[in-house]
Parts: sequence; C-alpha cells; structure tokens
Amino acid sequence: MMNVLCFLAGLKNVITVGATVDTIGTNMENIYKCVDIHAPGQVIYASRFSDDFEIVHGTSCSTPLVAGCCRNDYVRSS
Repeated sequence: MMNVLCFLAGLKNVITVGATVDTIGTNMENIYKCVDIHAPGQVIYASRFSDDFEIVHGTSCSTPLVAGCCRNDYVRSS
C-alpha cells in the first residue's frame, strides 16, 4: 500500500497533504516521506459569524490553508 501511495504522490503536478493531530506523534498520513505539506486535521480554530471562534475537526476545514500555500508557491515559481 505504501508504494502505491508514494507513487501517486510522486506524479507531476500532484501535491500530497498530510494531516496533523492535536497530540504529539504522527498518524498514518504523516509517516510517508512523499508528503509535501502538513495541514491541521483536528482541533482547528475557525471563525464564526458571531465574531467568535469554534473548534472544528476534519481535513476539509484545512482546504483554504492548503490552497493558500499552493497559490503562494505558484506565484513564487512564476
């Protein structure tokens, strides 16, 4: 399984994202050397419409962070 994951992550124009956790240590996504960037997977502080914050979980919540990093990398390499 690891060889398949690293092969797919090594394809041209593919960015591999690993998820971080709120405890010291790693989870399965973080042990592969082919990960390009890590983003929060748990305990993500998100703003709310009521000028407050809440804690959310899930890698979907990190999509804006990863997209912003990709955009910055793209601008620097252009």
